[in-house]
Amino acid sequence: MVYVDRFGTLVTNIPGQRIDRRGTVRVGPHDLVVHLTFAEAGAGEPLALVGSAGMLEIAVRDGRADAVLGLSRGAKVTAAALPARKNER
Repeated sequence: MVYVDRFGTLVTNIPGQRIDRRGTVRVGPHDLVVHLTFAEAGAGEPLALVGSAGMLEIAVRDGRADAVLGLSRGAKVTAAALPARKNER
């Protein structure tokens, strides 16, 4: 993690084009599904997405990822493959 923004979103230095949009990312002990938008996640659900600056971000819909996940600047992020979601087969 490079920094935490004012909404509690954790911003990485990983370019979005390096992320599988149907994949997962591991942040600390948390495995998060990559979403295209916040609206794809349920209220209070942690998620990964590519932010407006083009970098991978870790967020919580309607919440603060830093508080919910207990993470801060310097947390390690690992990208991993995940089988296609049911509605994408």
